[in-house]
This record gives sequence, structure tokens and C-alpha cells, in this order.
Amino acid sequence: MRVLVCFGGSDPHGVTERLASGLSDGSAWVATAIVGSHHRPLEPLSIEVVRDPVDLAERLADCDLAVLGGGTMKFEAACLGRAAVLVGAADDQLAVGPPFAATGAAIWLGDGRTIEPRVVRETLDGLAADGERRRAIASRASKVVDGLGAERLADAILDLAPATA
Repeated sequence: MRVLVCFGGSDPHGVTERLASGLSDGSAWVATAIVGSHHRPLEPLSIEVVRDPVDLAERLADCDLAVLGGGTMKFEAACLGRAAVLVGAADDQLAVGPPFAATGAAIWLGDGRTIEPRVVRETLDGLAADGERRRAIASRASKVVDGLGAERLADAILDLAPATA
């Protein structure tokens, strides 16, 4: 199982470093952390780290499971039909991660700045052993986010705009 890990381009609270020990390669998976170009230099971690990859979309599409912050990338993973485990990597994600997970499109674990790394590892162990659950989350995710939101928003704005002469 291929696990992609990403907590935002800069990860100002160091969630990647905090959780790396719990995300180190297990017997059932190989994890790769993605960090952005503005992420501070990292000490060697127990998982592979890739900085600002040009093929991020392909990496996300190719993973079996994504461990993500509760921000925008959860929508990208869902649109690609990827199962995701979410943690808050910033204050604003604490309010939006749980309702998204409540749709069945992801699993919410809590605040990544304080959660015990073993909780993330136990969740990965469980999902590695339960392909049916991973597939169910991925299937639900692709139904919750279809990638057509921008078009719907544009249509709604046009519907609200006054008619021009």
C-alpha cells in the first residue's frame, strides 16, 4: 500500500515532523511525505520526503491512502477517489475536517499538532488490513466531491447577476 502524507506547503506547526515516527514504513505500506517549497529544512525523517514535486497530482492519484491536513487537499484527494485520513494542521482545519469526514469521504483523527503518532499508525494498520473499508471511503469520497464545483459556483453567480441590457 502506498501512503502519501501532506500537511500543506509550509506546514508551519511541524505536523510532518511530529507524526513521521508513527508514519514510518510499516510492513503493509510505504509512506512518502510531500512538503512545499516554503517548508523549513527538515532533519532526516523515518519516511521519504519529497519537496515541491512537479508531479503532485499524479502522486496523489497513484496512492492507496492519503494522510492529509484538513484543508483544501482533502477535496483533491476526494475528487480523485482516494481514501484519506485527516488531521488538523492549522486552527481553521479543526472546524472543517470533522464535517467532511462525517460524510464518509475520509476519517478524521483530530488535531495533528497534539494527536499521538501511534494513533495515526494504528489507523493506518487498520486500513492496510481492511481493503474493503479503504475502497468504501474512496468510493464515498468520489461521490462527495465530483470536481464540478467551480462550474456550479459560476452558474450560481451568473443566475444571481442582474441581467444586462
